Amino acid sequence: MGKDLKDKELGVGFCQRTYGLYTARFVSKRTGKSVQKYFLKLQECLSGMQMQNLMMNMVASMHLVI
Repeated sequence: MGKDLKDKELGVGFCQRTYGLYTARFVSKRTGKSVQKYFLKLQECLSGMQMQNLMMNMVASMHLVI
């Protein structure tokens, strides 16, 4: 579980860097590699990773169908 600069729990895969940027990390289902993205705001980070998860699930399911 990651924390922000005020020791607030952010969730698994999320943390805040010492210079203020938020970081989200996950493992791509398609390639199996770790992906790390940076965001200025926590809300951008959370919504961006939700969209990324949806897109990865859609791409992974498309590859299974073909």
